[in-house]
Amino acid sequence: MISRINKGLRRRKEKSILGFGIDPASGRWTKGPEEDDNGPPDSPAAQRVVPIVQDNKNAALFRFLGDPPGPGTLTTLQHALTRGLEVVFQLEEGEIQTEPTPSRERRRAILAFEATEGGAGVLGQLVSERDGIARVARAALDLMHLENIDASSAGRDPSLFRDKEGTECVKGCYRCLLSYYNQPDHELIDRTDQVARRLLLRMICSTVDPTAR
Repeated sequence: MISRINKGLRRRKEKSILGFGIDPASGRWTKGPEEDDNGPPDSPAAQRVVPIVQDNKNAALFRFLGDPPGPGTLTTLQHALTRGLEVVFQLEEGEIQTEPTPSRERRRAILAFEATEGGAGVLGQLVSERDGIARVARAALDLMHLENIDASSAGRDPSLFRDKEGTECVKGCYRCLLSYYNQPDHELIDRTDQVARRLLLRMICSTVDPTAR
Protein backbone atom coordinates (compact mmCIF):
# COMPACT_ATOMS: atom_id res chain seq x y z
CA MET A 1 0.00 0.00 0.00
CA ILE A 2 1.38 3.40 -1.04
CA SER A 3 -0.04 6.64 0.33
CA ARG A 4 0.64 9.96 -1.42
CA ILE A 5 -0.05 13.11 0.57
CA ASN A 6 -0.18 16.65 -0.79
CA LYS A 7 1.00 18.76 2.13
CA GLY A 8 0.46 22.08 0.34
CA LEU A 9 2.18 24.53 -1.96
CA ARG A 10 5.96 24.48 -1.77
CA ARG A 11 6.04 28.27 -1.84
CA ARG A 12 3.74 28.67 1.19
CA LYS A 13 5.15 30.94 3.89
CA GLU A 14 4.29 28.76 6.89
CA LYS A 15 5.71 25.28 6.26
CA SER A 16 4.12 24.00 9.46
CA ILE A 17 0.61 24.66 8.07
CA LEU A 18 -0.37 21.71 5.89
CA GLY A 19 -2.99 21.25 3.20
CA PHE A 20 -5.35 23.56 1.32
CA GLY A 21 -8.40 25.64 2.15
CA ILE A 22 -11.80 24.51 0.87
CA ASP A 23 -15.21 26.17 0.92
CA PRO A 24 -17.50 23.59 2.60
CA ALA A 25 -20.60 25.08 0.93
CA SER A 26 -19.39 24.99 -2.70
CA GLY A 27 -16.61 22.43 -2.47
CA ARG A 28 -14.23 24.82 -4.20
CA TRP A 29 -10.62 25.35 -3.23
CA THR A 30 -10.02 28.67 -1.53
CA LYS A 31 -7.69 30.31 0.96
CA GLY A 32 -7.16 28.57 4.26
CA PRO A 33 -9.12 29.58 7.37
CA GLU A 34 -6.12 31.48 8.76
CA GLU A 35 -5.71 33.40 5.44
CA ASP A 36 -9.30 34.20 4.50
CA ASP A 37 -10.13 37.38 6.46
CA ASN A 38 -11.71 39.39 3.64
CA GLY A 39 -14.80 37.34 2.88
CA PRO A 40 -18.43 38.37 3.53
CA PRO A 41 -19.39 38.13 7.20
CA ASP A 42 -22.14 35.58 6.47
CA SER A 43 -19.97 33.31 4.27
CA PRO A 44 -19.14 29.85 5.66
CA ALA A 45 -15.72 29.58 7.22
CA ALA A 46 -13.13 27.88 5.05
CA GLN A 47 -11.79 24.54 6.22
CA ARG A 48 -8.31 23.12 5.72
CA VAL A 49 -7.89 19.65 4.24
CA VAL A 50 -4.84 17.55 3.35
CA PRO A 51 -5.51 15.51 0.18
CA ILE A 52 -4.35 11.89 0.27
CA VAL A 53 -4.65 8.96 -2.13
CA GLN A 54 -3.90 5.32 -1.36
CA ASP A 55 -3.39 2.39 -3.71
CA ASN A 56 -1.67 -0.97 -3.94
CA LYS A 57 1.40 -0.69 -6.19
CA ASN A 58 4.44 -2.79 -7.02
CA ALA A 59 7.37 -0.97 -5.44
CA ALA A 60 11.12 -1.26 -4.91
CA LEU A 61 13.33 0.66 -2.48
CA PHE A 62 16.91 1.41 -3.57
CA ARG A 63 19.37 2.07 -0.76
CA PHE A 64 23.14 2.40 -0.96
CA LEU A 65 25.62 0.84 1.45
CA GLY A 66 27.45 3.25 3.72
CA ASP A 67 26.69 6.94 3.84
CA PRO A 68 24.05 7.99 1.28
CA PRO A 69 25.24 10.07 -1.69
CA GLY A 70 24.69 13.82 -1.63
CA PRO A 71 21.35 15.32 -2.72
CA GLY A 72 22.52 16.14 -6.25
CA THR A 73 24.03 12.71 -6.80
CA LEU A 74 21.00 10.87 -5.43
CA THR A 75 18.64 13.01 -7.52
CA THR A 76 20.67 12.31 -10.66
CA LEU A 77 20.69 8.58 -9.88
CA GLN A 78 16.95 8.62 -9.21
CA HIS A 79 16.07 9.95 -12.63
CA ALA A 80 18.81 8.04 -14.43
CA LEU A 81 17.34 4.78 -13.07
CA THR A 82 13.84 5.93 -13.96
CA ARG A 83 14.81 6.61 -17.56
CA GLY A 84 16.84 3.39 -17.71
CA LEU A 85 13.81 1.38 -16.59
CA GLU A 86 11.68 3.03 -19.27
CA VAL A 87 14.17 2.12 -21.99
CA VAL A 88 14.95 -1.46 -20.92
CA PHE A 89 11.33 -2.45 -20.32
CA GLN A 90 9.87 -0.29 -23.12
CA LEU A 91 7.61 1.76 -20.86
CA GLU A 92 5.81 5.01 -21.55
CA GLU A 93 6.96 8.04 -19.59
CA GLY A 94 5.17 8.08 -16.24
CA GLU A 95 4.51 4.33 -16.02
CA ILE A 96 7.36 4.08 -13.51
CA GLN A 97 7.68 6.89 -10.99
CA THR A 98 10.28 7.48 -8.32
CA GLU A 99 10.41 9.52 -5.14
CA PRO A 100 13.25 10.33 -2.73
CA THR A 101 12.77 8.99 0.79
CA PRO A 102 12.17 9.89 3.52
CA SER A 103 11.60 13.34 1.95
CA ARG A 104 12.91 15.76 -0.68
CA GLU A 105 14.70 17.66 2.05
CA ARG A 106 16.39 14.50 3.46
CA ARG A 107 17.21 12.28 0.49
CA ARG A 108 18.52 8.91 1.69
CA ALA A 109 17.04 6.35 -0.71
CA ILE A 110 14.92 6.02 -3.86
CA LEU A 111 11.42 4.54 -3.92
CA ALA A 112 10.30 3.30 -7.35
CA PHE A 113 6.71 2.24 -7.99
CA GLU A 114 4.56 1.25 -10.95
CA ALA A 115 2.15 4.12 -11.36
CA THR A 116 -0.23 2.70 -13.98
CA GLU A 117 -3.28 0.61 -13.14
CA GLY A 118 -2.29 -3.02 -12.68
CA GLY A 119 1.39 -2.32 -13.36
CA ALA A 120 3.66 -4.01 -15.88
CA GLY A 121 5.53 -6.18 -13.37
CA VAL A 122 8.89 -4.68 -14.33
CA LEU A 123 10.11 -4.19 -10.76
CA GLY A 124 9.58 -7.87 -10.10
CA GLN A 125 11.67 -8.66 -13.17
CA LEU A 126 14.30 -6.17 -12.09
CA VAL A 127 14.99 -7.96 -8.82
CA SER A 128 14.66 -11.50 -10.21
CA GLU A 129 16.85 -11.31 -13.34
CA ARG A 130 20.59 -11.54 -12.60
CA ASP A 131 21.47 -8.81 -15.08
CA GLY A 132 18.35 -6.68 -14.52
CA ILE A 133 19.98 -3.79 -12.67
CA ALA A 134 23.08 -3.95 -14.90
CA ARG A 135 20.96 -3.50 -18.04
CA VAL A 136 19.07 -0.57 -16.52
CA ALA A 137 22.31 1.15 -15.43
CA ARG A 138 23.85 0.66 -18.87
CA ALA A 139 20.78 2.14 -20.56
CA ALA A 140 20.94 5.10 -18.15
CA LEU A 141 24.59 5.83 -18.98
CA ASP A 142 23.88 5.58 -22.70
CA LEU A 143 21.01 8.06 -22.29
CA MET A 144 23.39 10.41 -20.49
CA HIS A 145 25.18 10.92 -23.85
CA LEU A 146 28.14 8.73 -22.82
CA GLU A 147 30.10 6.26 -24.91
CA ASN A 148 33.04 3.93 -24.27
CA ILE A 149 30.82 2.15 -21.76
CA ASP A 150 32.24 -1.32 -22.51
CA ALA A 151 35.83 -0.20 -21.86
CA SER A 152 34.77 1.64 -18.70
CA SER A 153 32.96 -1.41 -17.31
CA ALA A 154 35.78 -3.79 -18.29
CA GLY A 155 38.32 -1.65 -16.47
CA ARG A 156 35.84 -0.46 -13.85
CA ASP A 157 37.14 3.01 -14.58
CA PRO A 158 34.59 5.86 -14.96
CA SER A 159 37.33 8.19 -16.24
CA LEU A 160 37.15 6.30 -19.56
CA PHE A 161 33.66 7.63 -20.30
CA ARG A 162 33.48 10.06 -23.19
CA ASP A 163 30.68 12.32 -24.37
CA LYS A 164 29.13 11.18 -27.64
CA GLU A 165 30.18 13.20 -30.64
CA GLY A 166 28.00 16.27 -31.14
CA THR A 167 26.68 16.30 -27.57
CA GLU A 168 25.50 19.80 -26.65
CA CYS A 169 23.83 18.85 -23.35
CA VAL A 170 25.58 20.44 -20.35
CA LYS A 171 23.99 19.00 -17.21
CA GLY A 172 20.70 17.61 -18.50
CA CYS A 173 18.22 17.83 -21.35
CA TYR A 174 14.90 16.32 -22.39
CA ARG A 175 16.71 13.70 -24.47
CA CYS A 176 18.54 12.36 -21.42
CA LEU A 177 17.40 12.86 -17.80
CA LEU A 178 14.94 15.76 -17.80
CA SER A 179 11.20 15.16 -18.15
CA TYR A 180 7.86 16.76 -17.41
CA TYR A 181 7.56 14.59 -14.29
CA ASN A 182 10.83 15.68 -12.68
CA GLN A 183 10.62 19.45 -13.22
CA PRO A 184 11.00 20.23 -9.47
CA ASP A 185 14.39 18.43 -9.57
CA HIS A 186 15.83 20.00 -12.73
CA GLU A 187 18.25 22.22 -10.82
CA LEU A 188 19.75 19.19 -9.00
CA ILE A 189 20.10 16.86 -12.00
CA ASP A 190 23.65 16.72 -13.38
CA ARG A 191 24.66 14.08 -15.90
CA THR A 192 28.33 15.02 -15.30
CA ASP A 193 28.14 14.07 -11.59
CA GLN A 194 31.19 11.81 -11.15
CA VAL A 195 29.84 9.97 -8.11
CA ALA A 196 26.60 9.16 -9.95
CA ARG A 197 28.58 7.86 -12.92
CA ARG A 198 30.75 5.72 -10.66
CA LEU A 199 27.73 4.21 -8.90
CA LEU A 200 26.01 3.44 -12.21
CA LEU A 201 29.23 1.79 -13.41
CA ARG A 202 29.25 -0.37 -10.28
CA MET A 203 25.67 -1.39 -11.08
CA ILE A 204 26.74 -2.44 -14.59
CA CYS A 205 29.35 -4.72 -13.01
CA SER A 206 26.83 -6.19 -10.56
CA THR A 207 24.48 -9.16 -10.55
CA VAL A 208 21.23 -9.65 -8.67
CA ASP A 209 21.24 -12.43 -6.08
CA PRO A 210 17.73 -12.75 -4.59
CA THR A 211 17.57 -14.03 -1.02
CA ALA A 212 14.95 -16.46 0.22
CA ARG A 213 11.98 -14.89 1.99
